[in-house]
Amino acid sequence: MPAIATGALLLLAAVSLAFRQKHLIKQLRTQHAQTCARLHELSEQLAASSLRHETATRALSQANTIKDKYLRYYMQRSTFYINKLERHRTHLYKTALSFGQERLLRELRSPTPIEQEYKSFFHEFDRVFLSLYPDFVEKANALLRDGEQMKTPGLNTEFRLLAVIRLGITGNSEIAQFLHISINTVYTYRNRLRNAAKCPPAEFERRIMEIV
Repeated sequence: MPAIATGALLLLAAVSLAFRQKHLIKQLRTQHAQTCARLHELSEQLAASSLRHETATRALSQANTIKDKYLRYYMQRSTFYINKLERHRTHLYKTALSFGQERLLRELRSPTPIEQEYKSFFHEFDRVFLSLYPDFVEKANALLRDGEQMKTPGLNTEFRLLAVIRLGITGNSEIAQFLHISINTVYTYRNRLRNAAKCPPAEFERRIMEIV
């Protein structure tokens, strides 16, 4: 009988130990699964953080590129117009000496040179802007409803207005001065474009400024 009792106790102890081990293994597996899930979550957060950092770095790099390119453009155009102004002053002086005051006044009243200068300026602006944002027309059109989209190979006045907004010039008077149009025309164009957008009108220009 003692041998049987001892065997029973040993069997009970073995069963109890096995049960505890099974319970411990289950706990360890649960902890392992939780640890793996947490590591996966941290990995996703790290990947998202890395993507945000990469996106911010790319945006900053693009902003610096745009700033540098427009700074060079501004310096080149400023030098060009200073030289042109000097040549024009010399021309007017020679005109006054050779043909008198009446001919000089006639040239000063002529709007043709100014119109030509604006045409040249917009041509250069379009070229530089589209070199920085080659898909701007396509992406801006994508924000407009079907039937409201504009088919143009370059920048017409309305796209040029949106381009100016994309560069951060948002005041009606500043846009009017830059585009050489009236403030009422700027107001009309902006309202028409907002109302033609797929998104709520209040969001349209913000989305234009997000075009890259």
